Amino acid sequence: PGLTVDTHVIVGRAATVIVETAARLGADLIVIGSRGRGPIGSMILGSVSSEVADHAPCPVLIARGSGLARVLVALDGTPFADRIVDTVATLPFLRGTQVEVVSVAPSAAPGPGIMLSGAYGMPISWYEDAVQAARAALEGDAAMATERLRAAGLDASWSVVEGDPAATLIDVARRSEADLVVVGTHGRTGLTRLVLGSVARNVLLHAHASVLVLHEPHDEAAHGAPTTDVEAGQSGGTV
Repeated sequence: PGLTVDTHVIVGRAATVIVETAARLGADLIVIGSRGRGPIGSMILGSVSSEVADHAPCPVLIARGSGLARVLVALDGTPFADRIVDTVATLPFLRGTQVEVVSVAPSAAPGPGIMLSGAYGMPISWYEDAVQAARAALEGDAAMATERLRAAGLDASWSVVEGDPAATLIDVARRSEADLVVVGTHGRTGLTRLVLGSVARNVLLHAHASVLVLHEPHDEAAHGAPTTDVEAGQSGGTV
């Protein structure tokens, strides 16, 4: 109710056409499904949604299910986390939801990779101190983010958990019965993605809940990022 809807059927490669159309319309949000009809359809639509999330000029909502009561907001301690919090605080469709801010800290127990990454020969206490410092920083950031969301009128709480970022977020979302997971992406694509992996992509593909992917603006530091209608909480944006 109250929405103006235009319908178009566009011929072309799905992911490419969706991204190009969003750019042409100046869209503030892309909403896309993630499951097709049958195994082949599911594979195709899943790949389309992840490619759109990679290249879209605006936030992308991968929709699963019909409810929206519990929201998980993933923060990684980077400066982009502030932008994620600002966006969540002003999205009109998150009003009335329960929001949990979650950050994933390194495991307190050093794994084999630690010994291969330059820390070999260092005392275990060095690693433990570094992990403790990282966790303290994440806890401080999560607490501040929660206060900002509460000030914006949202019912927010926070937690810091240990483990692999993507797997842990997926597990927390499942256990908390979250309807939506909000993640940021730093725009790693192609070979860089293969080397570094992507928390956002893994959450997008494997979480049971809907996923909202927010993109880090690459020129924000130099020029200042414009505020889109969806971030400003306006109701007249283009989807």
